Amino acid sequence: MVLRGYRLGEADRILVLLSRGRGKLRAVVKGVRKAGSRWGGRLEPLVRAELLLYQGRELDVVTQAEVVEAFPRLRSDYASFLSASAMAEAAGLLAPEGGRAPRLYALLVAGLELLEDGKVPAWAVSDAFALKFLAASGFAPAIRSCAGCGRPGPHPAFSPSSGGSLCPRCSGPGCLHPSAEALEVLDHLAHAPWNRLGEKEFSPDARREAAALIRAMVEHFSERPARAFGMVAR
Repeated sequence: MVLRGYRLGEADRILVLLSRGRGKLRAVVKGVRKAGSRWGGRLEPLVRAELLLYQGRELDVVTQAEVVEAFPRLRSDYASFLSASAMAEAAGLLAPEGGRAPRLYALLVAGLELLEDGKVPAWAVSDAFALKFLAASGFAPAIRSCAGCGRPGPHPAFSPSSGGSLCPRCSGPGCLHPSAEALEVLDHLAHAPWNRLGEKEFSPDARREAAALIRAMVEHFSERPARAFGMVAR
């Protein structure tokens, strides 16, 4: 899966990829930015493709590419495209370099296919994806119990650096204090199956609160800004 790309020299591009067998990796595409390039749109971001790579000294080189899924509907719908871009950003920030990552890859494919289907609100897909991706990466936030002592919740405080919700005894300065409804949004997105994400209604304010918490968690564990999440329409 192509997560993003950036320029290299006058005609080449470096792709950031997520694969089943090698996790996140980077590869060079030669001549992709030339007029009449043979690559066409096969290596655009959010394209699922089978690639043949030649192992180079520093970066692998793409020698062949065949599109598996291009997700045309989500590209024509602005809300879906923003959510897909946020998912690709989160995958790029959180996925490990090298090594097998079949579960992370499957999560991204499932999320993009759900956006392509268009039957679930786009914001719910990208926010749920980030929570599920965090969990699959070993960073599942505590929502129903205290991250410090395990006491059943809900609890009034939340800290990305401490692992999620915190009871009054475990909370401290710098904690966030989301509304009860925002925590309900988080709990629903984290635990509902993909096809049931749109079954519950939440207020726009609660959705925005939950999104801010998700973005804070992604940024904390990746130690980098997650800008695309701020653009998703909720």
